Amino acid sequence: MFTNITEHQIRCTKCDKLLAHDHGMAGFEIKCLRCGELNRVFEHMTEQVIITDANGKIFFINKAFERITGYTAHESIGKRASELWGGQMPKAFYVDMWNRMKTKKESIHVTMTNKKKSGELYDLTLTVSPVLDASGDILFFVGIEVVI
Repeated sequence: MFTNITEHQIRCTKCDKLLAHDHGMAGFEIKCLRCGELNRVFEHMTEQVIITDANGKIFFINKAFERITGYTAHESIGKRASELWGGQMPKAFYVDMWNRMKTKKESIHVTMTNKKKSGELYDLTLTVSPVLDASGDILFFVGIEVVI
């Protein structure tokens, strides 16, 4: 559904409907009528919300993400988490995490350490769930981080 991603837009691959649009420094806004109201929910959450495509490239973050990590939407959209703050845990941790999510298509709930843009380390609990289509293929991942 979200595989048709350009630098500035995310379109549905079935109907080509514009789902999200890059507002530059303001980030992406979800536009789809079915999920447009989610903008309000996500923006009022105190937890970080990150949505990535099936390959782990970020296409949505909420304001809590920007406030906590120091990374803006402009700096984050289109990148993988590992390009921004990853690498704080042993390599085996990430291999297991991605195997569980991509191969086994399981949700994960882990405690880990990430790094803010400033270089400061912080501990968090991370829950990531793969969202599957009717065939069982991964459409995208939704992650919620809670700072400990």
